[in-house]
Amino acid sequence: MTDKTGTLTRNVMKFKRCSIGGTDYGDDETEEFEDSAIESAIEDDYDDVAEFFTIMATCHTVVPELTDGSLQYQSSSPDEAALVRGASSQGFVFAARKPKEIVVRTVSQRQARYRKQSDVLFQRKGEKFFQLLNMLEFSSDRKRMSVIVRDENGTIKIYCKGAVSSSASLLKLFNLAPLGQCHIRTPLAQLQRQEGVRHAQGAPI
Repeated sequence: MTDKTGTLTRNVMKFKRCSIGGTDYGDDETEEFEDSAIESAIEDDYDDVAEFFTIMATCHTVVPELTDGSLQYQSSSPDEAALVRGASSQGFVFAARKPKEIVVRTVSQRQARYRKQSDVLFQRKGEKFFQLLNMLEFSSDRKRMSVIVRDENGTIKIYCKGAVSSSASLLKLFNLAPLGQCHIRTPLAQLQRQEGVRHAQGAPI
């Protein structure tokens, strides 16, 4: 929001749209992110969608705080906080951060949408524990942030988010270029032309 001189008076960032596996979800019309197709994909345990929101819930430097029974997210980066809230709205709630562990609580879409955060903490489907092996914070040189985690199955994964250009080079390096380029070009490239976007990529090591 700006005043009549164009000076920024309020900076509110919200998660509105995303592209997962080459499919565009969300729109610019609704106030909050909403798409019945992605709701069905989450309820059907569609792996790509679940992994996408898991990345959003784990790859960041946000700190959760429980204030007056409500979970609040503290971050020096407005876009990081917006992405974490976006993941929470879809049932992937970043619940706790420890020096070597990240906890993500999964809740139903109905609970995530209609209940307070404090209710969601207790009305949960389950918890996912990720051992945090390393964190590489965002830098202007790398143009991305990465976390290396071990999931409950013992699989070590690296989750990245950042500029599409930096992610594309990594996909080529790890011979994932055909899949990644498809995701980036259609329809993510269209979103990128219209407005700035962040790209998230996760891969097992």
